[in-house]
Amino acid sequence: MAASLVEYGVGGSALCPVCGLAAKNLSILASHLVERAEVSDGSHVMWLNRNMSKHRLSAEELERLLVAALAGDGPSNEVVKR
Repeated sequence: MAASLVEYGVGGSALCPVCGLAAKNLSILASHLVERAEVSDGSHVMWLNRNMSKHRLSAEELERLLVAALAGDGPSNEVVKR
């Protein structure tokens, strides 16, 4: 999961692991993921559920989880297990 977060686009921007949107930083990436989840975009919701948390998160909470994931911390116990 973390490997998909450390892929970077042009100019060092972080890429959304779902749709490839280039975000200048993790705050923008977190906001994008939350916005897509709020409109029930299935692929973004599925990625969040499997990799971050199965609970609704604010952009700030998600940004903290993204930073932790990049630091090598494992996923929370609140993810959907396959």
